[in-house]
Amino acid sequence: MLSLSVPYTDFKVECEDILISFALPARGDRHQFGFGSHRIAREGAVIALHDAWNRFCKNLILHSAYHRFETRSGRALRPIVGRNQTEALQFLNANLAAICSKSFGEPTWFIPAATIDAASVLNVPNRSTIAASIGISTIHSTVSPTVGVQANASPPQEVQSVRNYIAHRGKSAAVRLAPLMSAHGACNVLQLLDAPVAGGIRLFESWVFDMLDMADFATR
Repeated sequence: MLSLSVPYTDFKVECEDILISFALPARGDRHQFGFGSHRIAREGAVIALHDAWNRFCKNLILHSAYHRFETRSGRALRPIVGRNQTEALQFLNANLAAICSKSFGEPTWFIPAATIDAASVLNVPNRSTIAASIGISTIHSTVSPTVGVQANASPPQEVQSVRNYIAHRGKSAAVRLAPLMSAHGACNVLQLLDAPVAGGIRLFESWVFDMLDMADFATR
């Protein structure tokens, strides 16, 4: 029997490593594009978080589609039609028309709506829990070590916007990122990631804590 503890723990461990990397201090190698290795490490942390979330969402759905699995709260669940990983992916590929966003024959897992669609297509027994946690628009973090942290609106969407700008540096990506930059008074990505938010932490850290909470709720 599979356990949803596995995708959650894998994501949690990745997030812990990402936070360690993000916290590394800047060295004195500043040039016209910002602190060289520091900028690369910070931007790399965003890409790593985006990829980790993508894997978590995919593994969450594939575990939930299995013949029998257990949630982190100890509930044993069984889909009406259980499928192993290969069977579940094949079924999703055959029903992509029902998925709001897809790429390379699979749902675009890092987009919450696509993950929720996949849960519905596979008719997983915990789909309401997944929808309520992954699809949440705002979340009050409990994972953060600081009490009273006010969460961001749709952390995965904000991470995706920053990741796309880092990866492409195109005008359209910059336009999509502009509202978030303006909201935090940032002139560049490094300033945005370091922007202070409620609770005395930085914006990037709040994304990690919020997404950990979403993963926690989704696997209960």
